[in-house]
Amino acid sequence: MRAGVLIYKDVLSSLSPEAKKILSLILHKGAMTKSQLAKVAGLKLTTLNRMMLPLEKEALILPTETGESTGGRKPVIYDVNPRRYYVIGIDISRLYSQVVLTNLKMELLEKDRFDMDRNSSPQATLNRILDWIGRVLEKREQGYVIGVGIGAVGPLDRNNGIILNPENFEARGWENIPLKAIVEERTGLPVIIDNGANGAVLAETRYGSGKGMKSVIYLNCGVGIRTGVISSGTLARTINDADDTFAHMVIDVNMEAFNPDRPVSYLELCREAEESDTTARKVLENAAVRMGTGLANFIQLLNPGLVVLSGPLILHSQFFYEVCVEAAKRRRPWDKGGHLVFSRGGAFEENAISIGAAALVVEHYLEPEALG
Repeated sequence: MRAGVLIYKDVLSSLSPEAKKILSLILHKGAMTKSQLAKVAGLKLTTLNRMMLPLEKEALILPTETGESTGGRKPVIYDVNPRRYYVIGIDISRLYSQVVLTNLKMELLEKDRFDMDRNSSPQATLNRILDWIGRVLEKREQGYVIGVGIGAVGPLDRNNGIILNPENFEARGWENIPLKAIVEERTGLPVIIDNGANGAVLAETRYGSGKGMKSVIYLNCGVGIRTGVISSGTLARTINDADDTFAHMVIDVNMEAFNPDRPVSYLELCREAEESDTTARKVLENAAVRMGTGLANFIQLLNPGLVVLSGPLILHSQFFYEVCVEAAKRRRPWDKGGHLVFSRGGAFEENAISIGAAALVVEHYLEPEALG
């Protein structure tokens, strides 16, 4: 490895299924002693020690501290190494794009975020992202990169890594772009591509506010409504990995349109609503009630433990979020015990899709069956 440059290392795919299981347990449940690991994994300590050897040899895990003693020597706590292996996550959305560097624990280390406009062609967008990746890899002093994840607007040809014909990009030319091939050629790293909302719900379920839950819904509200669902521990997929299925639910066929007498951006509408502008609040309230009604139906079908509402609209408008959640809760035969949790932004907030893209890379190696 050249000093000062992160390079690729295929470390996860070479692990045995048993070693992957132990690494996955520590990643998703947190640092543990060997006794705790053995209990959670249902293993004898001698078997666990053998399974942990490759993880320690590759410095994927390391002893971090000592735990409380119940008599005799204090037990050692093992955690995932946060400074040895890294992942790149890319979020390509209509309003903005973002690229991040994380460690295996999905801790954000560096990021670049920029608005998408009429000049944000595929070439310009990818050039900025790839130039940033090159600079970041040059300045890191040690460690390895295990891959790149891309969370994109759908529809996608996921197997071939192509973004097909997405709507509502301000710039032209976003049809049939081979994202996977372009990024792999420029970086020399393996690339996983998926619907960005799928990555976000995966990150929230495995590493964020949905840890330990079997079913989670993630909605990203921006130009459209992008949806990611984990159902019974597995990503629920749609045709062509489209991310806007929920947005096409019919709630009110007679819904009135809002026709302002001047151009109004959604950010302006959110700001005016927060400042108690009557018209702006009425517009957002009507939209939020309809979304909450659709969300109640969605919850009834999927029975999640957590619903994360995120994206530019939610993060800019507390009012919209509160009205939407209240509308959903009014129709709550599915939550008689009060166990359903709503979250504004989740654990990762505006970084959910890019961190989720990084999570896709790790989970691709550790739990591919959960990705569907």
